[in-house]
Amino acid sequence: MLKQVFLLMLIMMPSALMAQSQVTEEASSSLDRTVFELERSNAILQLSKASSEDLNALRDEAMVIGENVDFLLNLVFLLVVALLVLGWRSHKQNQRIEQLETRRTEVFEEKE
Repeated sequence: MLKQVFLLMLIMMPSALMAQSQVTEEASSSLDRTVFELERSNAILQLSKASSEDLNALRDEAMVIGENVDFLLNLVFLLVVALLVLGWRSHKQNQRIEQLETRRTEVFEEKE
């Protein structure tokens, strides 16, 4: 009888631990959700209290950041195009070198 109780406890222990971990995960996820909602509400409240000058300054900063992002995107695009062109030219140059080497070996073989 004691062995059966012991075995039953061993079988039930992992499921009880898993249930406990799920409860703590649910609690932490609901806590994270609550914190996120509070931060969002705080940001909305701060924006609703902002003056028109603050909003204009924020809009100007957003425009400057947008211009910087546009510049960086253009720069990255140009770099990618340059890499593609360099890769294509390198490939063509390798083909030319192979052709020259085959001609050279053909000429060298004919002389022998």
